[in-house]
Amino acid sequence: MTRTTRAEANVASGCKGIAPQRLKDLVLSGDGHVFDGGTGRSYRVNPSGELALRLAQEGRSEAEVASRLAARYEQHPAVVAAGTDAFFGQLRRYLP
Repeated sequence: MTRTTRAEANVASGCKGIAPQRLKDLVLSGDGHVFDGGTGRSYRVNPSGELALRLAQEGRSEAEVASRLAARYEQHPAVVAAGTDAFFGQLRRYLP
């Protein structure tokens, strides 16, 4: 029996319908710039968006991403979950 880690399981299924390889194609600069190696496009995200992307690249589930953001920014989890859902929805539009 082969054991997979949580990160491997989440990366295998993607985050919010985004192909795992597409998440890996994103290069985050640390200052809000995101370069998409798959298309050559670049984007700008705010600090919470950058953290959400980093967590998704680590294989965190969308629930974990929202939970971490809520704790970091001391916001209500339901509000952060709605924002996280919208953020990943936008990503799906830009990551073919």
